[in-house]
Amino acid sequence: MRTAIDTNLLKTLGFPRHILPDFLVAAHALHRADLLLTADKGIPQRYFPTLRISNPLEPTGD
Repeated sequence: MRTAIDTNLLKTLGFPRHILPDFLVAAHALHRADLLLTADKGIPQRYFPTLRISNPLEPTGD
């Protein structure tokens, strides 16, 4: 029950449940890759502004 309450509180405050995994993946991409493919740009753009990010779900304009 405590987990459900904590999860609801985090959602109410606007915190995603997946913040730590997203942060770790973005940090790894910053140091080991040229580009991060993600549909959720929130965390990578906020904490890693120099990281190149591409959303595979967005049209490319071709």
